[in-house]
Amino acid sequence: ADHDTGDVHGSIEFYSEDTSNSWPGMQGYIAAVQNTNNSANPASDLWFAASATSATPATDKTSPHLVISAITGNVGIGTTDPNALLELDQGAADVDIMKFASSDVAHGMTDETETDVYGAFRKVSPTGGGFLIRGYKDTQGSNSHCLGLWGHLGEAAETTKSTSGQGLVTVRASIKDSATIGDVGS
Repeated sequence: ADHDTGDVHGSIEFYSEDTSNSWPGMQGYIAAVQNTNNSANPASDLWFAASATSATPATDKTSPHLVISAITGNVGIGTTDPNALLELDQGAADVDIMKFASSDVAHGMTDETETDVYGAFRKVSPTGGGFLIRGYKDTQGSNSHCLGLWGHLGEAAETTKSTSGQGLVTVRASIKDSATIGDVGS
């Protein structure tokens, strides 16, 4: 049998029990979806989706929320073709792509984020990109360490000052000039 990319080989579907018929139909699914046009190896990715409202039904099996690649094992959220162990694709959204929260955090900076969020990742510029790491912390007796970066070395460190010395934590910046990428001077 021919197996085309996108063919659904099987699925588990979840339906509403809404008796008022105001929100009938499929509310979510888990589906095995053909990864490639290779009939000798019809590898099926697992696609997961849920419907948040009646305006966004989960019936078409073309827009999953999460994908696990059968070939690579990569996981994609917001993409059907993840190219890394975990790939998050928020499309054109200009909000945090990932947040870290804890119920015992209460920093009170709610004009920036929810009070229980202690860290977040987002784009620096909506169309230009960049990567912004944000940390949130109330003092709680200490007015330091809002965002920390520690490096732990499992052997003796080279402490001799020299031009060839390396730090335990390295921060590097580069700039693209035409087709080449080079270090930014200090």
